[in-house]
Amino acid sequence: MRRFHLIGGHGACMSISNLCRWMISVVRSNVEDIYVQFNGSYKNDREFRVPGCVFTCKSLTKLELDLSTSCKIILPNSISLPRLRYLKLNNPSFDHVELTKLCTNYPVLEHLDLSGVSSSEPLNINISSPTLKHLNLVHIGYYNSIHNTLRLCAPNLMYLVLSNLDYMLLEDVSSLVTADVGVQLKPRKLNAKFWRIHAPDTLKSLKSLHNVKDLTISLRPLKDVRRVQELLQEQPFQFCNLQRLKLQKISLSTDSVHAIASLVKISPIIESIKLELCQDMETRNNYNYSESDSGTEPEQEMESDPHTSETTVDLQGLLSDTMKHLKSVEISGLQGSDNELEFIEILMKNVVVLEKMVLKRQYRSRIEKLYKEVENFPRASSSLRICFYFASN
Repeated sequence: MRRFHLIGGHGACMSISNLCRWMISVVRSNVEDIYVQFNGSYKNDREFRVPGCVFTCKSLTKLELDLSTSCKIILPNSISLPRLRYLKLNNPSFDHVELTKLCTNYPVLEHLDLSGVSSSEPLNINISSPTLKHLNLVHIGYYNSIHNTLRLCAPNLMYLVLSNLDYMLLEDVSSLVTADVGVQLKPRKLNAKFWRIHAPDTLKSLKSLHNVKDLTISLRPLKDVRRVQELLQEQPFQFCNLQRLKLQKISLSTDSVHAIASLVKISPIIESIKLELCQDMETRNNYNYSESDSGTEPEQEMESDPHTSETTVDLQGLLSDTMKHLKSVEISGLQGSDNELEFIEILMKNVVVLEKMVLKRQYRSRIEKLYKEVENFPRASSSLRICFYFASN
């Protein structure tokens, strides 16, 4: 048997015990591809002890488990999958020991996808693989009070997606082409080590992405976005191959605009910029980590931010020499604020070969005013097309 795909649940025939019997049977048939989507009883199926023979199957090349009940996975003590190239787990619950076992012992693994992994304790993920090409770690240990860390060494990695990490150290990702990362500018609870250790490592993580062509960044928390500019000024580098940049959940405040300009300035051949704007209420809901997140009293800040002074930067000067290759700009979630209009105007004055600008409003109100103001801005590129959309479009 080469492939075994099983989808079901919420019935006696799909209890955890029967699921284990199915998997044991197919492993005995030298299966190569296992996909199981299990929607078992939330009350009765809280733990899934994966049969030991599954993780010692010599023929298995692809394993995908979608456990929509978020039941806890218990792995066998021995793991040996010499031919496994693709591993994907969706919605499992792990403790640190189980996750450590999961991220090792795969000599030819090329694709690792862990989505919706929950945990009641911090997850310290250490991945070192010379064969890994695709890594997706999304919503890892997603409780707000949890501090999650990643240390990654994957010299042949080409595609990377990361989220919900307070600390990431990308030691070797020199082959990376596409990256989608959440950059934590400050830990959820500030401590004395941050300015000495974590801030330089944040910059080191950005530096390690210098070869990528497609980059998506979520900067967190937004109120500290000015630190991007400060970090880049302290230790400058370039995204020498970057062609497409996307910034998610960002505002167009003065600090944010300067951070955007700083990133564009170190991307000499950038061709496309996409900005997904969020409003103040969304920003507070997503990134304001307070004592209510963890149910405990807030920790005292042991060391203050040494970079508290406001930075005054000439935005026109930052962007004037960095738009020579820019062909496309897309901004969604616009409200028509002065900062937004100023940013759009500066773009239009400095772009040389820009072909298309897409502006998406959050609401229909004031669309005519925004349209008239933007249409009257001077343009450096005579062939520029401007498209207006509502969010519903």
